[in-house]
Amino acid sequence: MSSKLNKLVEYMVLPPLDTELEFSYLKRINIIFLLSLTAHLPIFSFIAWFNDTGALLATVLTALTLVGPYAAYFGLTSQRQISVVMGIASMIMGGILVHIGQGSAQIEMHFYFFVMLSILVAYRNPLVIVAAAGTAAVHHFTLWALLPSSVFEHEAPFWLVGVHAGFVVVQAVAISIVARQFYDSTAQLEKRVAMRTVEVEYANREIRELLDSVQQGFLKLDCFGHIGSKHSRAVGDLLGDIPASKLFTDMLARHDRNAAEWFQMGLDDVFAGIMPLELTLEQLPKQLKSNSRYLSLEYAPIFSSGELTHVVVVVSDITAVVEREKLEVESREFMAIIDRIAADQVAFLEFFAEAESLINKLRERTSGVNDEIKRDLHTLKGNSAIFGLVRITQACHVIEDYIAENNELPASNLWTELFQAWASTRGNLRRLMSDTEIKVTLGDDEYSAVLLAILNNAPKAQLAKRVAAWRLEPTRRRLESMAEQTTSLGVRLGKGELNVEVKDNGLRTDPKHWAKFWSSLVHAIRNSVDHGIETCEERLRQNKPENGTIRLSTLIEGSNYVVSIQDDGRGIQWERIQSAARQAELPSETEHDLKDALFSVGVTTRSSATEISGRGVGMAAVRESCRSLGGVIEVQSILGEGTEFRFVFPIESMAHEMHTLLCKYGIDNPNAITCDTLPWQDQLVRTSENGREISGLEK
Repeated sequence: MSSKLNKLVEYMVLPPLDTELEFSYLKRINIIFLLSLTAHLPIFSFIAWFNDTGALLATVLTALTLVGPYAAYFGLTSQRQISVVMGIASMIMGGILVHIGQGSAQIEMHFYFFVMLSILVAYRNPLVIVAAAGTAAVHHFTLWALLPSSVFEHEAPFWLVGVHAGFVVVQAVAISIVARQFYDSTAQLEKRVAMRTVEVEYANREIRELLDSVQQGFLKLDCFGHIGSKHSRAVGDLLGDIPASKLFTDMLARHDRNAAEWFQMGLDDVFAGIMPLELTLEQLPKQLKSNSRYLSLEYAPIFSSGELTHVVVVVSDITAVVEREKLEVESREFMAIIDRIAADQVAFLEFFAEAESLINKLRERTSGVNDEIKRDLHTLKGNSAIFGLVRITQACHVIEDYIAENNELPASNLWTELFQAWASTRGNLRRLMSDTEIKVTLGDDEYSAVLLAILNNAPKAQLAKRVAAWRLEPTRRRLESMAEQTTSLGVRLGKGELNVEVKDNGLRTDPKHWAKFWSSLVHAIRNSVDHGIETCEERLRQNKPENGTIRLSTLIEGSNYVVSIQDDGRGIQWERIQSAARQAELPSETEHDLKDALFSVGVTTRSSATEISGRGVGMAAVRESCRSLGGVIEVQSILGEGTEFRFVFPIESMAHEMHTLLCKYGIDNPNAITCDTLPWQDQLVRTSENGREISGLEK
């Protein structure tokens, strides 16, 4: 018997309150009951007034009943004890309601007890139900004995009160069982939730430790670019603190405003879903420079129920990688310089001198954009590409892009990239050559021929011209250098292995006097390869040889010296030149207008610029250097067959400095040293039948 009683007590009395969740739950329920009981005060006063059963009495009794719940709520610390008081108070309220509700509907007032008992199951505590049911039973029997009419509308017999009390007991037992079952199930649930919470917290802690231990920054963005609450510690190390706006664009803007704007537009495209996701993610910025560090940005989508909901951004410090790549590029450039000096020291040193001059001019630039700056940049870029100086080429291209897009000079950081690349290249050259003076070298045959001429007492003027000619440069050297560039450019542009023919006709020119022209001529060659020569597929469709041909030549025509670049490409589409000229607001009505527009700044048939062409600047630079030597440009083009650019100069300009040098050293009759007597061609040396070079004097 005692064991059953103990089990009953264990069943009715809950275990000690041991979870914060249960405590907060009971506290919320107690507040709700307290407010509900308080609301009884005006309601009961109205019912008593309406039934004429004493409104004042109802108000006083209800107020006295509320003393208990309020005292318990503010005086007790145990939420379970407070809930017992709430249950008892609710039954007392029921007794007051039955008393003030005397009349024909008094019996219906008893439903209040049953309703309140059912509501008390929310406490999940059988003791609350038992205390409330006991209070109801005591009320009924006490008032039945003292004031029978206070319980029923008539003087009910004892058995009727017993039946009524029996229903209360039955309901109390059932509700107590429900309350206990409710408690047991929720207690288990709370324990599982607590355990799961611990597991989640442990997992979160492990993830946090993992994220904080890596050097990469991980963060999650929604469709608006807001940064999620979870991110790795490296985010702050790499990009700084999360901004108050929580926007990733604001974080990027601290380091690169253009990248931030680019990212926001790209993110809108990612979530718009109009274009393929892979394409839109690929269009987001991939690299960012923050002070002296280079950061890479990678992106990964997150889906929920098949819908894109977030994008993960992975930020990595790739400074070491970029610096290593820079060193590799610098090493390749250094090797290219060595190869170029070994192949043609004179040409490289001339390029170096001109590049130094262009760099100095660009250092002194003003705030405004003009054609001279565009020409200098384009010439520096083109010549740097010939000699394999990738960093200078790329730096010039970036500046050109900025000028084309904004019609203003860029900020100092882009110029710094260019000047630093040049300083590095200049330093490498100084390491290779402490003396950049061009030295004259003689072959054995030439040495023997001159010695023989001296011994044979050759005329002084003849010897002077021969010695002066040592400083002249064979045009073949220049043409072959450009031929090499033409071949590599053709492969780079997908034009195949071009056939490049060189014919110099044994001509020579003053290297310094002609350096600027040879330097700018590369623009015309690049133009022929990029615009003139078709792709292999196009040529085959037109029944042309698969590989295009470009002829580079120098020749004498009467009293003119001519440099020719000829291709067998598609020819010039003059209607496109006319359209481009009109767009640039240039004259375009006559053939002369169109040929003039072809060499004007800003005229190009390209829709977008590349590192090769499309700026409308290169051909203008060629014309400028040609004019500076007193030359003119002739253009002959047949659609579908090819184009020839002829640069025509007075023959006297070929050895201008040689003539000046002879006069300087007091040749008796300098006026006799005319165009007809100067060694434009290698006439002092000819080839014998057995292939040995011998001098005319020796012959």
